[in-house]
Formats: sequence, C-alpha cells, structure tokens
Amino acid sequence: MQSPIRPIVALMALGIAAGACSAEPTEPGVQSPESGTHGPATVEGVPLQLRKLDEAEPFSSSSGVRDRARIVIRTSAEWEDLWSQVTANTTPRPEPPAVDFAAEMVVVAAMGWRPSGGYSIEIEEVLAASGVLTAIVHERSPAPTCFVTAALTAPIEMVVVPRTDVALATAEKATSFTCG
Repeated sequence: MQSPIRPIVALMALGIAAGACSAEPTEPGVQSPESGTHGPATVEGVPLQLRKLDEAEPFSSSSGVRDRARIVIRTSAEWEDLWSQVTANTTPRPEPPAVDFAAEMVVVAAMGWRPSGGYSIEIEEVLAASGVLTAIVHERSPAPTCFVTAALTAPIEMVVVPRTDVALATAEKATSFTCG
C-alpha cells in the first residue's frame, strides 16, 4: 500500500510553487536608525558588494531567531552569539561561516517566528551614503488562501559586506503573494 504522505508532500510543493506566481507589493518605506519612523523609499547611495553565506542557506527559513531584527554584526563574539541562535534547532551545531571582521561585517534581516511555511526575507541591496548604511529588505508572505506547510518557521537573511562603522537603516518592502 502506498504511503498517504507522498501525495500530501507533492500537493504542498505545488501549493508553494504556485504561490510564487503572483505578488502584490506594498509601498516600500525607509526606517531611520534614530527615529524608527517610516517614509517613502527614496534611497540613494553607493551599493556595497554583497557576499551571500552559502553555509547559512539551510537556515534561511528555519532559523532559531525568534524575533524580528535588522542588525549589523561587527565582531566575532557577536557572530558566535547570532550563529548559536540561528542554529539553535540543529544538532550537531555547524561551525559559523568564516568572516574577516577586520575587513567585513554581516548585515542581518530576520522575520522572527511565523506560523507556517511560505514566508521569506531577502536583503536585496546595501547602500552607503551620508553616514548611514541602508539595507533594502524584502519580506514575502503567503496570502491566507495559500496552501503552505503547517510548521513554525523563522526566515532570515545574512549577507557579508565591506566593514564600515556607520549606523544601519532599512528600506522595507513587503509582498503578499496569492496562490491558485
């Protein structure tokens, strides 16, 4: 007799794939590091070279980071602390990816816990201008009609950029995609 799990997994994969077909973006906004206020996304600056952390890819949707966060990691100690949170649900815990903190830093965007699958987050670009580092962050969420996995998720994106000591701001974009 065939296991009933295989058809369910196939339907889940189709539902998730279909969800990526159409999206409704919301108006992006810029969050100031000082005030925490949002305004229209008019972001200018010099794009920094981004390096994705391939070793972190398995944790992109299932990190152990419970809370929403936008942070910059500039030291090995901060990196170790974050990595232990990211890999909290993994045994054995892998070593953190190598980062040369004398020349580099890690920009992190985490969505925090979400009630199901289908959520994702991406740092599309990091810009430097006028003493502020601005990360362009895009959060994607499934519409209520989407068929997604019924598992708690915690999407996260971590990118390595050249080191700078300026403050971090974010330009936020949110997209809800429809399915079916």
